[in-house]
Amino acid sequence: MARYVDILFRHWTRFAVILFLLPTPISIATLIYFRTYQAATDIWVENPTYFGSSTNLVGSSGISGWNQYLTPAQNEADELNQYLQTTSFLYAVGDRMAADGMSDAKERNKLITSIPKNLKVTPNGSHLVAITFSCSLASECTETLKATIVVFQDRLTEALKAQEQLSTTFLQSQVAAAQQRSNDSEVALQKYISEHPGLPLTLTSGQTGIPQLDQLVTRAQQDRDTLTQLQSQLGQAQYTFAAADQFIRTSTKVIDNPGITAGGFLGDGSSLKRAAVVWLAAVGVAAVYLALLVWMDKTARDVRELAGRLSVPVLATVPLLTAKERF
Repeated sequence: MARYVDILFRHWTRFAVILFLLPTPISIATLIYFRTYQAATDIWVENPTYFGSSTNLVGSSGISGWNQYLTPAQNEADELNQYLQTTSFLYAVGDRMAADGMSDAKERNKLITSIPKNLKVTPNGSHLVAITFSCSLASECTETLKATIVVFQDRLTEALKAQEQLSTTFLQSQVAAAQQRSNDSEVALQKYISEHPGLPLTLTSGQTGIPQLDQLVTRAQQDRDTLTQLQSQLGQAQYTFAAADQFIRTSTKVIDNPGITAGGFLGDGSSLKRAAVVWLAAVGVAAVYLALLVWMDKTARDVRELAGRLSVPVLATVPLLTAKERF
């Protein structure tokens, strides 16, 4: 260890260059050149029942991919994270940025390629979703977040419309069948009444005392109720389909517009890691250089070291002459 310390102090100027003079400008350049900014936005997510339906058609059990055991924020974050893994979604974000005025295709491709890695989606409470994105230009960070949110809302709208279109088609067939059953039961009831004059006037109660008549009255009432319920569900589905875009914009609201949350000289601090790598590399180079100098230095600077190297005793030593004694 003494040899290492001796070599270090003997060549301290070289090590000062390696450890301080060289890494300082390089690390400063790294902080500036690799500086990144962080933009953030917050989204508020309502419950599915906010759509205004008490039926399962538009409730939590009817929304595709919605997990009733997770909070609205967790469901929304999970869905967005899945979209971010798809190429079509990323290209749609790029197209949206192009439509918003970002004409540089190379820069757009660079941004959308970095989205899966640098865009973070985090549920923050039961209804709040925090989204952050880091990139090298502040304006591009915010534009990327804006485009991502718009495309995400469009995808949610498309999914809701597709679901409601399927529900509408199914319900229309159900309403037609229920209408036919209601008509048939009403015809059967009227036929029985016409064939049996003098029946009680209060037929709607189903308590006439005549079993066959009570059965016909009850069936007609049940068929009318079923038809009314299906017609209500069909109307709700048609309304949701027509207003799907407004529903999504209302249920997934941007409460904090995208803005830079980490900027300045250090940006979001990620460039500090690269600067630290520069200093670690300098320390590594200095350590290797020190080890090399020690290995190349064959001089003995201690009596015990000399005796150990030559395996012979030291009989005498010549003291170092002073400057006056040399002349």
